[in-house]
Parts: sequence; structure tokens; C-alpha cells
Amino acid sequence: MDTELVMAIDSITKTIAPPLISLASVWIGWRLGVHSQWKQRRVDNLQKRLAALREVMTVASDVPPEISITDLKAKLVAELEFCRSLSSRLNRLFGLRTELTPYLV
Repeated sequence: MDTELVMAIDSITKTIAPPLISLASVWIGWRLGVHSQWKQRRVDNLQKRLAALREVMTVASDVPPEISITDLKAKLVAELEFCRSLSSRLNRLFGLRTELTPYLV
């Protein structure tokens, strides 16, 4: 009885184990591939969000934050070039905002 059991176990390990090991390794490789793709998509999305935020912050930093409203109005009336420049910056900022909305939400 013992020899038959040993032979049956030996037969099973020789015939069933290699395909199961192959199947398990393929499944593990597939899972790791799916997981790495998922992480890569998250990293790419985060990089796009950070790039969008960086771009908006760069354009927004060009607008003078320390100036008061009355001083800004006086400067806009006095300096036509500053007015055009500020208008361009604000147009660029709103254009970026609509362009980069999917990444800034």
C-alpha cells in the first residue's frame, strides 16, 4: 500500500506539478504587469497634474501680487505696455485653465 501511495504521489508530482508551476508563474507575471501598468498610469496622471499646476503657477506668478487695487488701476492707466502685458498674462492664464482643466480638477 505504501509503495502504491508513493508511486501515485510521485506520478502526480511529475505530471501535474510542472504545468501548475508554469500556470502559476504566468499568472504572477500577468498580475505584476497589470499592477505596474496601473501604477504607471497613476504616476503619469500625477506628472500631468503637477505640470499643469506648475504652468498655471508660472503664469499666475507673473501677475504682480503685492500691488493694491488702486495702485494697479493707476498703473494700468499710466503704462499702456503694462496693461497689454497683464492682459496677455491673464488671457494665457484663463486659456491654460480651460486647456488643463482635466488635470486641475
